[in-house]
Amino acid sequence: DGLVPSPTMFDFNMYLNSRLGHTVLGLVQVSNRVWVFSVLAMCPILYVCMVSESIQIVQCVVAWTICTAAFVISILVAEDTCLIAPLVPEDPRHILLLFAGTNSMTMRARHAASCKNDSKRTLPLASPGLGDCELDNELIKLRPSKAKVCEKTRKVGKSLISLLAYKESVGFIGMWQAMLTTSMIISAVSITSQTWLQLALDAIAWAELPVMLLFVVPDLIQKLTILNSVGCRADKNLIRRVTLDSKESLLKYQMHLVKMASFAQRVAKPSRAYIGQREKQKFFNTGLMLSEHVTPDESHTFAQLFATWDADNNGNVEQDELMKHFVHLARGANPSDAAMEMATDLVTYVDYDGADELNFDKCRALIALATSAEHKQNVEQDLSAIFFPMIDDDGNGFITIDEFTCWLRKMSEGVEHEDIANLVFKHFGTGKGSLLPAEFVDFMMHIGRSNLHHH
Repeated sequence: DGLVPSPTMFDFNMYLNSRLGHTVLGLVQVSNRVWVFSVLAMCPILYVCMVSESIQIVQCVVAWTICTAAFVISILVAEDTCLIAPLVPEDPRHILLLFAGTNSMTMRARHAASCKNDSKRTLPLASPGLGDCELDNELIKLRPSKAKVCEKTRKVGKSLISLLAYKESVGFIGMWQAMLTTSMIISAVSITSQTWLQLALDAIAWAELPVMLLFVVPDLIQKLTILNSVGCRADKNLIRRVTLDSKESLLKYQMHLVKMASFAQRVAKPSRAYIGQREKQKFFNTGLMLSEHVTPDESHTFAQLFATWDADNNGNVEQDELMKHFVHLARGANPSDAAMEMATDLVTYVDYDGADELNFDKCRALIALATSAEHKQNVEQDLSAIFFPMIDDDGNGFITIDEFTCWLRKMSEGVEHEDIANLVFKHFGTGKGSLLPAEFVDFMMHIGRSNLHHH
């Protein structure tokens, strides 16, 4: 609905994870209407409990009635979710083609290419970033959804149940599940002697709890979260925050490249002329040991960088694949040649087997070496002496927000002036129209200490 300014710079998974809390809150937050219905429903159940010889029968019936109600609501929510989702082709081959290359890095690359060739500077489709394609002279594309969420009634198309009714139903089920569990615990503690029939009924009633917790409730929460997070129910403030986090993730990625480029210039290139296979094996072992003693988040970052660089997804990063990520950081009359030399230096440094490419182990060993604390001072010096002048186009000694934004746009479209201004404000606690060298180094080093978000 146009709420996401750039799909290539938006992490929908992060957005849904944040919205998940609102749905879970509906399980524990009970409205006045739910309280009234609960009291009314409790009266006949209490009467049946008093006249019944076995409370286990009542507990068993109530338990599986709750489970059935939750399952039915889950089916209804799933149907409404399907109505608001764009229609995919029926041919499985078309679906595979349509969704091919929809990871965030591929989407950004496609977006940058489309911007160069199209004056409108827009993707063919707004969400989830899929471009139309052809197979056997047939145009393949997503079709419009069958219905939308009405802003007034909060209903999907002609559905009889509104989103508010779904939310209160979930709250009602959560409340009754809690009361039922409490009742069964009290019964188990207070009733000392039971017949085999009562024990069997207890077992059947308790069996409902894992079914609800492991299958029905997670499925219901997942579908209700999606239904409650798009269209008129979209959280605009959260969309802006997630988009800003995605822009910060781009900066974090650039800092990893800066560290790699600094390592290439100061360590890998000078040693290339004299190191042999034995030294390369030693460097690889040292880097691999460093990579095995990092935090889980840092280990995840290694995997993300490898997946990003392995463009053809063959399990290895070739030099020409790595080179493309360093062109904007290379100096000289021919940046492509300089970037290729940088990539060659990096690969050669840990290429103990002479393959002229990086597998995952060599890649994480190289990244661990380049990003280790030992080279922190070198990175700070290079940020100030090399990369600051690259961004400072007019050479006046400070980087404006516009210059910073233009530099980032060389790597990815969708970066706006306001995004960088907000990130600078977030770090310094005050608005800044420009950054001095020391401020730029401080800002980038702070960004580099965080881990990449998964897209």
